[in-house]
Amino acid sequence: MARMRKENQPLNSASGTLDTEQRRGRARVTFLLGRPDNTGGDRVIGRYATALASRGYDVRLVSISHPRSLQFYDRLPLLNLARRPFPSSKFDYVRAGAALVSRVEHDPGVVVATWTPTLPLAWMLSALRGGRGVIWLQQDYPLMFEGLRWESWLVAHGRALAQRVVAVSEACARYVAPGGAPEVHVIHSGLEEVFYRPASPEPEGILFVGDPIERKGWPVFRRAMARLWETGHRVPVTVVSRAGEALLPPGVEPPRVLRDLSDAELAREYAGARVFVCASLAEGWGLPALEAMAAGCPVVTTRHEGCRAYARHGENCLLVPPGDEEALAEAVRRILQDDDLRRVLVSGGVATAKRYSWSNATDAFEEVIGDVLRG
Repeated sequence: MARMRKENQPLNSASGTLDTEQRRGRARVTFLLGRPDNTGGDRVIGRYATALASRGYDVRLVSISHPRSLQFYDRLPLLNLARRPFPSSKFDYVRAGAALVSRVEHDPGVVVATWTPTLPLAWMLSALRGGRGVIWLQQDYPLMFEGLRWESWLVAHGRALAQRVVAVSEACARYVAPGGAPEVHVIHSGLEEVFYRPASPEPEGILFVGDPIERKGWPVFRRAMARLWETGHRVPVTVVSRAGEALLPPGVEPPRVLRDLSDAELAREYAGARVFVCASLAEGWGLPALEAMAAGCPVVTTRHEGCRAYARHGENCLLVPPGDEEALAEAVRRILQDDDLRRVLVSGGVATAKRYSWSNATDAFEEVIGDVLRG
């Protein structure tokens, strides 16, 4: 059973026998990364890593593949193994594990596996280099590994390779098979202060944040935008993505595509949009929807598993079934046309976002580190 940390609440740091101040400045924490990038998952990893470093921990990063972006890692020491994109075959785990153990000669301390395929490598590194144990930061969901038998098995059963599991949502905790050890802790991710900003007095356009791929609901989003334009709602679209282009159907104005935005630039996009749309078929948490709420942007999101902790239909967002372009188009149309509804969703969204603090999340993560250090 997962131990819930409701609404990102702070923990009692006085518990246990190892005082927080004793841990800081002595404990090493090694974050094992697949390929650092500027994704939402990297934002969560980077925020924990930089927050722990600021609290006095000796934080190290190890990247299996060459980083695409270090935007969220703030000059932390990084060892780049420079492997080819990982994993691409079943032998990659053996090769990457051997490279990892040969290159990391020091005690890694507490090893944090940040992506499901890094979990067996984290276990190997800790076991062979005298580490203190493994924390699995579980942000993944089954659709990410569809058709990959070994990685799909790891999502469900990999907990045995870790001393503790930290899931970013109740959904990510449920994806881990019930029963057995270790216990799963649910710690909701926080929000950066930069996203709390007044919405534009004259917002315009529809905002989509994510890669234009199927599991992010891009085909559904495209068809929904076509329906809106066919019915006279000719609203421009902005896409924030790692991709260089994002094509909408013929007859719809090509979107403005933005890449590699800073937090301040992304916050401005949220605050300036009339509607934020998450069309994902699945998510581990759904951080962009919360960021949009913080910035005062009305949210339409699919009823994916990850958002169930914070999304309330008609109170802070409009929820639609995944894969339903008609419902998605209708929800966007309602917000575009109904100012009263817009005000309700903006007010409810800001109030919801304020419940999620990185300070509280880091406090809770520290407690998990303390559990591992205490054995």
